Amino acid sequence: MGTGLRAVVGSILPSGVLPLSVPDPFAGQESFDSTFSGFMVVFVIVALVVVVLAVRNAGAYVKRGIDPTTVDAQMKATLLQSPLLDAGPRAAAPDARSIDDRLAELDRLLASGTISATEHATARAEALRTL
Repeated sequence: MGTGLRAVVGSILPSGVLPLSVPDPFAGQESFDSTFSGFMVVFVIVALVVVVLAVRNAGAYVKRGIDPTTVDAQMKATLLQSPLLDAGPRAAAPDARSIDDRLAELDRLLASGTISATEHATARAEALRTL
């Protein structure tokens, strides 16, 4: 009869009972085994690369005194404690000009009509407050 399923079934049934067109379900298993083995090799290689990169990153963190398990929280805390965030989002950069230059500019803007007397007084008080 042959090998595989046909041989097993043929040993149980009389020789004329088994139709010859019954396919062997295990006939293509060799190609499945090689495909599965190929996928497993690729999976193992990718897993090893991920582990190696994780170990290298952790080593770099430890070398710089950072705990790799809490690096996200440490970075967020450092950012939140940054002096750049202390002033708030609308804070203007400090004026590098001298107080005399700022007051002269305010007087010029008032004289030209660009700002009102109220705006002049408010801006002048603010400039003097920063002394």
